Amino acid sequence: MKAVILAAGRGERMKPYTDYVPKPLLRFKGKPLVDHVVSALWSSGVERVLVVTGYMGDAVGRHLARTYGEEIDVVHNPGWATGNASSLMAARRLVAGDDFVLSMCDHIYSSELVSDALAVYAGEPTLCVDREPLHLNDLGDATKVRVDDEGYVKAIGKGLRKWNAVDTGVFILPATVFKVGDSYGELSDLMGALCGEKLLRAFDATGSPWIDLDTADDLASALEVAYWV
Repeated sequence: MKAVILAAGRGERMKPYTDYVPKPLLRFKGKPLVDHVVSALWSSGVERVLVVTGYMGDAVGRHLARTYGEEIDVVHNPGWATGNASSLMAARRLVAGDDFVLSMCDHIYSSELVSDALAVYAGEPTLCVDREPLHLNDLGDATKVRVDDEGYVKAIGKGLRKWNAVDTGVFILPATVFKVGDSYGELSDLMGALCGEKLLRAFDATGSPWIDLDTADDLASALEVAYWV
């Protein structure tokens, strides 16, 4: 199994830190955010990791080359500012038709969250969700999902009024997702389209620890709760 890490965004909510350091290289518990994600993916059984860079991509690429050498693939998305779906599309060639794990670089999670999802993955686009998130600094800002009785995601978005789980930022996707991805600027729009066609399966990752690091306050509060890192 391969994995794609989206590490291209500007990190506006981390300013002023991201005026000088790209968000994937902000340090948390002694190492850059992107390194925590790489470690969790490798520990989960993922064999090959691809990182998509964008904003300050040269700095991120140098770090990855220095730290991992040829163990990690890196692709730069020059159109990163158009939305994170474009960064997903930038990975298309190197994914080469395989199913893959998709992860955000600012979601720090245990390897078990991924390995448990992979153990039951059956080829359908899958989002790992949490029905009882324990470690979010701002639940109001989280991306909510509504999962139906058959285990499919019916709706996704930060503004959902009726929801029963939260998006963990980890997906398992078949390569067929690239056939429709060009039509969307944001990943949330692409996933919303899959929901509309009843094509996005939910994996219940409740109990597996994870945290979403969007702001400096998130980084500070996570130091107290991220025991698995």
